Amino acid sequence: MQSKLDFDMGPGARYAPYIAASAERDPFRRLDLRSRVGSGVRYAFYSGGSGDASLRLAALYSHERFTPAANRDPRSDGTWSLEVKGQQGIGEAAKIENASAWEPVMGDLRDYNVEVKTKLTSKISRRLAVTLQHQYSYDSTPAVDIGNVDQRFQAGLTIDF
Repeated sequence: MQSKLDFDMGPGARYAPYIAASAERDPFRRLDLRSRVGSGVRYAFYSGGSGDASLRLAALYSHERFTPAANRDPRSDGTWSLEVKGQQGIGEAAKIENASAWEPVMGDLRDYNVEVKTKLTSKISRRLAVTLQHQYSYDSTPAVDIGNVDQRFQAGLTIDF
């Protein structure tokens, strides 16, 4: 289960501050709760007719609580977040999006998480589209007996109102 909220102050501006909050729960990775909240600045370095790209840098407060099977104490850290986001239209009916983030713990760059999301959307009709998404997650310090890498593939239909 994952939830994320971003609020850009000045979404059309070249430079803009933003605030972010996220929470996730993953019993397979023995993660009861990982929450992050913080703020930073976004730099929109490309804006074309059918695409855009931006770089975001933030300081976050991170809290992780694990399931009893993980046999780990909860932890709270300050983390950095460096994220590159972009989207590009492909013709009239398709669009590809990517968001790649690196989130190291402040003071220990060897303890980090990486997340890469790639999404392809193709319109079927004016209001209906098929969506394919791949998410790659890497945790440099997972719970004992848990691998570093998770991947998820999703396919779905999107209705545009």
